[in-house]
Amino acid sequence: MAPTGNAGRFTPRQMTSGRERLDYNLYIDAARTQIWGDGTGGSSLRTLVPVNHAPTTLEIFGRIPTRQFVPAGIYSNTIVVTLEY
Repeated sequence: MAPTGNAGRFTPRQMTSGRERLDYNLYIDAARTQIWGDGTGGSSLRTLVPVNHAPTTLEIFGRIPTRQFVPAGIYSNTIVVTLEY
């Protein structure tokens, strides 16, 4: 599975329920302007540098755009997150 998940691209990402698709995205800022990704396809790479080996938190923000006419259901997607230390 790619960091883009089911959609194969960062914008929009898509959750699926059977053959139905629901657009969404993940962001690295609360204003939801910087798409979280690997730095390609309009996405931003997020790098964290812990200080003195202290625990570090990465906040990720999500948004599902309105006016998507899909049936109610359980929608899911899997993305891959790579941590290097």
